Amino acid sequence: MARLFRHALNDREIDAELRYHLDEQIEANIAAGMATDEARRQAMLAFGGVEKVREECRDVRPFKLLEDFARDVRYGVRQLLRSPGFTIVAVLTLALGIGANTCIFSLIDALLLRSLPVHDPSNLVQLMLMERGHRGDSFSYPAVRALAARTDVFSGLCGFTPAVFAVGVGSDTQRVDGALVAAAFYETLGLVPAAGRLLRREDDEPGATPAAVISYRYWRRAFEDDARGDDAISRAIGRTLLINRKPVMIVGVSPPAFTGANVGEAADITLPLAALTYLSPENARLLDAGAQWLRVLARLRPGLSREQLKARLDVVWPQINSAAVSATMSATRRDALLGSTLDVAPGGTGWSRFGNQFRRPLLALMAMVGLLLLIACANVANLLLARASARGKEIAVRMAVGASTRRIVRQLVTESILLSSLGAALGLLFAYFGSQSLMQL
Repeated sequence: MARLFRHALNDREIDAELRYHLDEQIEANIAAGMATDEARRQAMLAFGGVEKVREECRDVRPFKLLEDFARDVRYGVRQLLRSPGFTIVAVLTLALGIGANTCIFSLIDALLLRSLPVHDPSNLVQLMLMERGHRGDSFSYPAVRALAARTDVFSGLCGFTPAVFAVGVGSDTQRVDGALVAAAFYETLGLVPAAGRLLRREDDEPGATPAAVISYRYWRRAFEDDARGDDAISRAIGRTLLINRKPVMIVGVSPPAFTGANVGEAADITLPLAALTYLSPENARLLDAGAQWLRVLARLRPGLSREQLKARLDVVWPQINSAAVSATMSATRRDALLGSTLDVAPGGTGWSRFGNQFRRPLLALMAMVGLLLLIACANVANLLLARASARGKEIAVRMAVGASTRRIVRQLVTESILLSSLGAALGLLFAYFGSQSLMQL
């Protein structure tokens, strides 16, 4: 491998060897009676071109391909630096095309494609409520509990919604993003705590002691003084948070990669829905059948397909949909719910307010930036063709001194790779800052 970094010394050794053999041939020609100039000319003709012989000598060396590639890269860099205008225009053109595509795809991946960091996300489904041809994704708390009780249909089911909590007291109060969850949220997702325990079914029962699970990142942020030592994370368990001026005990820390099932809305504090009557008594009506505000994820029973689940729901839902209606509802609303049906959608990516709202605009935008990248590539290709025409004399000289067509093509391909690599690197930089700005919006 050391020979890869001694190319100059290697070339000098080849040149010395060639000079030796050339001098030997010249001396032999002089000894045969030729004049000095004629002896040198005949020796050069016998060699068939010093550059060609030098390339043949290089061809038999170990790591020849790597050495040639390194030489092509150095030559390509010099050529790009020799034409800064062409280089800047080509790199910026590629960077804009690549950056725009990477930025939009990153946003689509985050909102629509990326699976939740949970156990077997492909086995999760989201329940949808079909009312008079309208497809909705919101359920009431009693409806979620009624569905969760049907263990003959689901191996697990949970309801959830984003929330914002006031944590602290007085001037130290902070607004912290969180979530309210119903039924077996963590059990359905198949998560294991980083410390302590996660919320259980009994935590979501009326009269249960309020319990909170904090995210790993919130533990690092709020309890950084404890973030030292092997048992630092365990010291957060049992501590009390003042949430909406009410004390709530921390019972666990969620896994580091998990920040909730609401995509784009990280939940740093997760509480059971039953705690709502304790934290905000004025909002206790949200636990009645008249309030539809919860999204539902369910896990299929082993061996049950989505089509089979849909068939079972067509039978089960009419038996339990009375839990979704209340006496205060209007007759029209009550009839709509009693006549509703359930549908299922893939749930492995979680629920995204922005993904559902902007799915079509995002896909259309992806198609537009894809077309932009094709236009950018076409423009750069035209620039390369024009530059190749201008370099016709240089290429002709190289071929005249012994360079093969394959060698010339390899050099041009290497220069194109350098150009595209620079454009890709700058494009990824554009994409990083662009995606950060879009996510903040």
